[in-house]
Amino acid sequence: YAQSVSADEKGNVAAVTAEGRLYILNNGRLDYEIVSDNNILFSTCSFDNKGILYAGTVDGTVVIYDINNKTLFMYINSLSVPFLCNIISNILSFIFIKGRIFP
Repeated sequence: YAQSVSADEKGNVAAVTAEGRLYILNNGRLDYEIVSDNNILFSTCSFDNKGILYAGTVDGTVVIYDINNKTLFMYINSLSVPFLCNIISNILSFIFIKGRIFP
């Protein structure tokens, strides 16, 4: 079952399963699965108001995906790497306030 679900304005839906897998659906159909490089389990996901997908993992990492035009890539401040929140062990949700993200 899905433990975290988020949708953007273009009909994309991201869903994290209880098993920690992250899927992207579009118009009700499975489009693809996002797999982390180290098989880290995902714990939550959320689109911001620009359609950027933020996915939290069980080890406190936040990975950011731009899925516009069905092109998938990770980015943070022009770097193609996830960043680590040292004091967080399991990200359960995201809050977006005035262009900032709070896990």
